[in-house]
Amino acid sequence: MDDLRTRVRGLIAEACEGLPLEEVFEDAAIDDLPDWDSLAHVALVELLESEFGRTVPPERIADLRSVDEILQWLSSEDEPADSSAAPADGADIETGLRAAGLRAGDLAMVHSFTSALAGFERPDRRLIEDLLNVLGPEGTLVLPSFTYSFCSSGIFRPDEDRSEVGIAGDTLRLDYDGVRTAAPIFSVTVRGALAHEIMALSSATTFGPDSVFGYVLRKGGKLCGVGVAFEKITFNHYPEEELAVPYRYWKRFDGVIEQNGERRNASVRYFVRSLEPEAVRDQSKIADLMDGAPFVGTASAAGARIMCAPVQSYYETLRDAMVADPLFQLSDESRRHWE
Repeated sequence: MDDLRTRVRGLIAEACEGLPLEEVFEDAAIDDLPDWDSLAHVALVELLESEFGRTVPPERIADLRSVDEILQWLSSEDEPADSSAAPADGADIETGLRAAGLRAGDLAMVHSFTSALAGFERPDRRLIEDLLNVLGPEGTLVLPSFTYSFCSSGIFRPDEDRSEVGIAGDTLRLDYDGVRTAAPIFSVTVRGALAHEIMALSSATTFGPDSVFGYVLRKGGKLCGVGVAFEKITFNHYPEEELAVPYRYWKRFDGVIEQNGERRNASVRYFVRSLEPEAVRDQSKIADLMDGAPFVGTASAAGARIMCAPVQSYYETLRDAMVADPLFQLSDESRRHWE
């Protein structure tokens, strides 16, 4: 049990953006770790599914709030999901993607919580297949494959290291001929017409104009969330770096990239969030900002909400809010440290 407990603690640490393992205590719970927020919980569930080969039933997701509760779930015998069941909401994923505004030929950066998709034995594969069907041969699919652990380990193996933000990026790479960028913290896995351009990107900072986030903006791409709302979209950090918000500061991370039997030095500057005092983000503010925006398309499929928006409109709306209020993304309690 000690070995299993350590594995679970390690997954919690990964989900919390590379939190040191020693900070995840033997009996750690969600209330003990400020970094274990809703976004980290989404990442944790997908890590658990990938690590242990089990699907977390939707009704159990909210229960996995501590190391002990996760261990209890692992020792339980949940009824297997009925993979033949019809998807919920009367619409399949492909139909939902189109209804939300995704089109053939689009460049789409997609964040997903595949466990939210009901009725499929492998929802990650089904989602990827439907995304590729919608985008077609002229489109390009970009999935997050981030590895926050580079910040502590200093090593990144693009062809071996597992994504720390869910299973979809790994599935695209391993099962659908996707290719993974060598960005040591915020790598993405790509398949499609623009994959060669994205693979050639090189940025000195994690969210600079030459990063994949700047590229998607420059190319007029789209941001999509499947089972994930816009407040959890990583692109939200792009205007934070651009506007040099006061609650973040520059930190350089050095290390090596190991690929194809070779090692090369890597260095990247990351505009990290202050921890002392802690800059706690209030993600609901972005949700409220984008709710009902005329450029946002929404749909439901297989029990999950799908959201899609042109990145240019999304960026302009968020940036305008942050120009008016540089502390826009912070919680009310955190604001007092920088006002």
